[in-house]
Amino acid sequence: MSASCNVGPRPAGMGGPRVTKGWQGVRRAKRCKPLPIMQRVCQVNARRLPMPLQTHPRDFHRFRATLLTGVLLSGGCMLAWSSTALAAEAAPGVPSDDAIYQHIEKLASLGLRMPGRAASRAASDYVYAQFTDSSLQRVAFEEAETLVWQASHWGLSVNGQALPCSPMQHTFHHGVPGPFSTGPQGVNAPLVYVGNGSAWDYWVKDVRGKIVVADVPFSKNSATLFKPFMLGLQDTANTFPWDYMLVDPYSGGDFPDNYYRAMKGGALGFVGILVDYADSHQYRNEAYDAYRPGKAMSMPALWMSPVQGATLVAQIKAAKPDGVQARLELEGQLTQQTGRGVYGYLPGMSDETVLIESHHDASTTQGAVEDASGAAEVMALARYFGQLPRSARPRTLMFATMDSHFTDYAVHRAFAQRHLREGNPSGDKVVAVVSVEHIGMEYLKGPDGGWRASGRLVPHALMVSAEVKGFKEIALNAMSRFGLERTFAVSTSLVDLVAGGTLPADSDDFWKVGLPVIAYVGAPLYLYDEADTPDKVARHDLNRVARAFASVVEQISALPSANFKRLPDKTAVH
Repeated sequence: MSASCNVGPRPAGMGGPRVTKGWQGVRRAKRCKPLPIMQRVCQVNARRLPMPLQTHPRDFHRFRATLLTGVLLSGGCMLAWSSTALAAEAAPGVPSDDAIYQHIEKLASLGLRMPGRAASRAASDYVYAQFTDSSLQRVAFEEAETLVWQASHWGLSVNGQALPCSPMQHTFHHGVPGPFSTGPQGVNAPLVYVGNGSAWDYWVKDVRGKIVVADVPFSKNSATLFKPFMLGLQDTANTFPWDYMLVDPYSGGDFPDNYYRAMKGGALGFVGILVDYADSHQYRNEAYDAYRPGKAMSMPALWMSPVQGATLVAQIKAAKPDGVQARLELEGQLTQQTGRGVYGYLPGMSDETVLIESHHDASTTQGAVEDASGAAEVMALARYFGQLPRSARPRTLMFATMDSHFTDYAVHRAFAQRHLREGNPSGDKVVAVVSVEHIGMEYLKGPDGGWRASGRLVPHALMVSAEVKGFKEIALNAMSRFGLERTFAVSTSLVDLVAGGTLPADSDDFWKVGLPVIAYVGAPLYLYDEADTPDKVARHDLNRVARAFASVVEQISALPSANFKRLPDKTAVH
């Protein structure tokens, strides 16, 4: 694919928004799975960040961890902010909970918001209209070609009996557009159970010519052990007791390494059992490394719920020597589609620019928390700042929402290339990025296997480029002053160290080209499930979050230019 660029304004008389065509670059997968801080520090052979830190898995690098010195919990440093910086706290112009929730309901009602679908185009059109109505200038679309995976048929039959299952997304392809199919007869082979699918499990089990069945547990990490490594914590109700475990919903245990081991061992198919999930098989997983050269997940694969999976494992263990015969079916296509982001500007007293962003696409039909809620917060912030006079904006503000978040991040890379790199063709001078994602309530796996509401907010990580003078204080100030409960702040440098060069947030590509960030990200267990519906949104915290990040943007905008610096560009090594 060749790069193309159309950077000029619309010719006179032409209707419709301006569209820029972006740089495609080398495709890479969804964020690679980082490793848990405490498990890294203890040099335990474990592979994931705790839930609030991990959002977008990307690389699978093990490294020899250097023992980290914990940053003890801070009481929260406070700077003497100007009256301008405090404006958002009581500003009547910050949209209400109900106003922000209406954006979420609208986006959730459109259908599956994936690139190439009418719902995705409708979502970007809606954001465009909201930006325009909020007085943003030069509102435009950013487009790039992206790979979209879609299954049209799947199934698993054991000894002639059909079992409930879902397709494992981003599997059964070779990284190039085209159809995939097991054929009308499916893949017929005996089942072999490999436990968690560790390297040892595969060493003692012959999987060649068989369909592998593996447990996929989610990583669990102690909140108590994690606390010393935080920059700060807002948890006035003490909802993280000593035995509270942070659950990582993004990738489980040894997955997808256990999938790749099955491929390498000559297996014909893979069935993952979501042992720590609610009793659901509707897990719309991340892309992981599936679109990176040499990392295509070329074997057909399915998900099973914990209850059905346990029954299947018991059947395999009780089988006679000739084993349990199964038929696995999967067909669909990998297509190239046009992804589309939306952006616009509010001029300030300086051409130095702060970017406020999230994404508007989702991997599930409604995608209310993931990430209609994040896009709604961006629209709310655009509305608030758009009503202020230019003199109240020390710096230019740029607002954006993206898609391709659940494909290969092509739009993000195109946007970074055109607007964020030093010397970019758009002439933008972005100095910082603020990201907001996943404003939801916590739901856990209940005793009956269903989703159980805890009545609390989902834990959030506030990832901060603390090497920029003032950023840490701004983040801690927002947490405490606005009561961002169940939120902990952590340095992006620490995340970088344990995650192998990845920031688990939608702004990862922007941070990678050297921009400092403040990223607010939650990770509820239901994030990739059809259970992600509007009732899961933390409706009565939407205005609170908007006010907090209006304050963050105002305080960043008031920092001296000398405070800002470009961080190392990480794209040269990825």
